[in-house]
Amino acid sequence: MTWQQAQYNCRSKYTDLVTVRNSSENDIISKLLFRNSWIGLHRNTWQYWSDKTLSVFTNWDKTPFKVNPSHTSCALLNPATGKWREHHCGSRFFFICQKDTIQPEFKTTLKLKFQSGVNLNDPAVQDQILKKIHGDLNKSGLADFKLRWTQINGQVFHEEPKKKNEGSGG
Repeated sequence: MTWQQAQYNCRSKYTDLVTVRNSSENDIISKLLFRNSWIGLHRNTWQYWSDKTLSVFTNWDKTPFKVNPSHTSCALLNPATGKWREHHCGSRFFFICQKDTIQPEFKTTLKLKFQSGVNLNDPAVQDQILKKIHGDLNKSGLADFKLRWTQINGQVFHEEPKKKNEGSGG
């Protein structure tokens, strides 16, 4: 397939043409291939991958290669060397797609009880509380999380109504 056909195929069945972010990924991808194959990089100053992520890793073959300047160039990965070459995007080659595995998002809601004389609806106090919780979660080994307050009727903290039998003996 041409590079554009390969891109369309990958986007319709997977995520996109493969993006190579580092040398380890380049080695793994090279071992999966047996012939020169399109990867998701095309010449637009070679800055962005097909999935619009910035290209921070490259592995270009230093051997001179003549490309017609009037043709659009795309990147091929040579599995024998692991090196990349630019080639006319309209040429037909094998290709490799990526399939992003999206981690399931877990949402946990915490209800906190505070006994304090400070105004808990003060944004500065709420910020201090979030920083403390954030630090405690980091110390517990959690690294990838987001904390935020939710509001009901414009307020984060609410006084709970007293239960009928609270404080009485019977």
